[in-house]
Amino acid sequence: MLALNVPMESISELKKSPMKVIDESKRSSTGVYILNNNKPVGVTLDVDLYEELLRSNQQLEALIEELKNQLFDAQVDMIALARLQDKDRDTIPATEVMGKDWNKNLENIPDDWV
Repeated sequence: MLALNVPMESISELKKSPMKVIDESKRSSTGVYILNNNKPVGVTLDVDLYEELLRSNQQLEALIEELKNQLFDAQVDMIALARLQDKDRDTIPATEVMGKDWNKNLENIPDDWV
């Protein structure tokens, strides 16, 4: 069991007076450990604290996903930079990949930059 400074109640107390345990959770702004034979078997939270935990969890999951994406982008950038700096690497000219006149028709593409 975590050595936290949180309230504890027996399962008998929870059965006898569930609102007392929920009120204690609200008053302490933390969960109340429920003990059975002096061993933790559950935690009781008031609804506001539970919803706050859910919101925090969703925000953290979104942040983790964003950081994973940023890390992936940074890894791709590092690989691309390493490849660009490797002078011994075989390269294929753009004209071979896209054709001899690949940029000839770019002048005919209309744009609004004029």
